[in-house]
Amino acid sequence: MRRDEAHIAQAGELARLRRLREDQALRARSLAAGVRDAAQQACLARQAQIETHRRARAELAQALCANPELLRWAAHAKARRELIEDRLERAEYALLDDQEALADAERRLADAGAAWRRAHARHDAACDLLREARRSAQRAAEHRAESEDPHSAVSLARSTP
Repeated sequence: MRRDEAHIAQAGELARLRRLREDQALRARSLAAGVRDAAQQACLARQAQIETHRRARAELAQALCANPELLRWAAHAKARRELIEDRLERAEYALLDDQEALADAERRLADAGAAWRRAHARHDAACDLLREARRSAQRAAEHRAESEDPHSAVSLARSTP
């Protein structure tokens, strides 16, 4: 009886520890998903910024073409266009960095997901082990009860069709 109880206790402790590892892996996966979501938002914001700079560049070019009087402000328009071009170029390079960060975050999320799936499988296996230990202990107790009372085994044999 002591051996069965010890086996059940060990299996229960293993299942508890595996559950803790699974919970830890799930938290890591959630954190990685948050990082990935933030990286996606950064990419979207950067793309919007690039689109804003492109629109400003097109509006400036259209304004200069549509209004010949603005040509006297050509030096100012040139400086404004160069500023827009510089901001656009910086935003495009930053987008490349953001996309690289997004790809890295997606890799980390995939790794965290795989780690959680492994931890979940290990927890399931530990729970199966615990259930089997309990069933084994129950069968052993029933076997001992039958061997201690031979009449109960006969009555069980008669009652089963």
